[in-house]
Amino acid sequence: MEYIIDTKAKINGYRHSVLSLVTKVVSKENKMGIIAPNCESITKILVVRPEHSLGNQLLLLPLVTELQNQFPNAAIELFVKGKVSFTIFKSYKNVSIISLPKHHFRDIFLYLFTWLTLPFKRYNLVINVVENSNSGRLATRLVHSKNKIYTHCAYPFIKTNKHIALKPIIALRTYMDSGMIMNYNFFPKLDLRLTPLEVEEGLDLVFDVLHTTKKVIGLYTATTGEKEYDSDWWEELYNGLKNTLPDYDFVEILPDTKRSNIKDKIPKFFSPSIREMAGFIDNLQLIISTDGDIMHLANATSTTTIGLFKTTDKEVYGPYGNNNLALNTNDLTIQTIIEKIKILLEK
Repeated sequence: MEYIIDTKAKINGYRHSVLSLVTKVVSKENKMGIIAPNCESITKILVVRPEHSLGNQLLLLPLVTELQNQFPNAAIELFVKGKVSFTIFKSYKNVSIISLPKHHFRDIFLYLFTWLTLPFKRYNLVINVVENSNSGRLATRLVHSKNKIYTHCAYPFIKTNKHIALKPIIALRTYMDSGMIMNYNFFPKLDLRLTPLEVEEGLDLVFDVLHTTKKVIGLYTATTGEKEYDSDWWEELYNGLKNTLPDYDFVEILPDTKRSNIKDKIPKFFSPSIREMAGFIDNLQLIISTDGDIMHLANATSTTTIGLFKTTDKEVYGPYGNNNLALNTNDLTIQTIIEKIKILLEK
């Protein structure tokens, strides 16, 4: 088993090296500062983010909203990995998916075929979402387009707004500026665009799980590695919240492993369906989550989301909009976190 893992790691290393080399050879990168195209001329757009995780694909939502606002008649294609984007963008019109298989070793022929189709595709605008992605830069260069945006090109305001979901929007606005004053203070938020039926079914699930008419606060305690908080930390936070906020009920949202970090007999909820999970969260008053996929999913609902950070940069990955908060727990005591939550709920 160790040999197999080591071999896969080596192959992945070689793949990244080859992609990096090919990317450098294919062409020179387009630079900002050329004359911006007319908005009416943009009818077909490609967004490039060949990564499979739920969180990273949810973070495409603001960019797609921005593109639909700027180019309402354009067809948008997403070049991604895996199938999760089909679920995420279910309610988005004029959005289609080009999907690399999630397991490229298992589906090597489909993986290669998908790449080989790119040079035959033509777009009016192509956006590579993440600057340090070799596969993203390569895909951007392989397709035909007069307008290609690489988000690591120099543009203003990046020092004051580092959020990974907003950088490609800033790059797009800068590219399309053409002397006009752009609003760099307002940005679309993550939005799954849940249907009224999905929200109504989520409300039914909340009642089925908790049997309460009180407002409900959700806790998502799962994560991995250095982002993790132990059970004692969560027990202290939960007990403090319960004592400080007696008018609220609580529910723990579970990960795939169904592992709980709260020993108390708090109600639990799990769903394998992303949109069903989102519908449930949408009917909570507030959710407190570790940095990760479910935090981004919660941020894509109407529910106020508090993200807990201790290793990753909250300015890059934190939830925003809807009074959402990203908290660096290295600088805060549990009591301080509880006080911030209480103040937020009183607004």
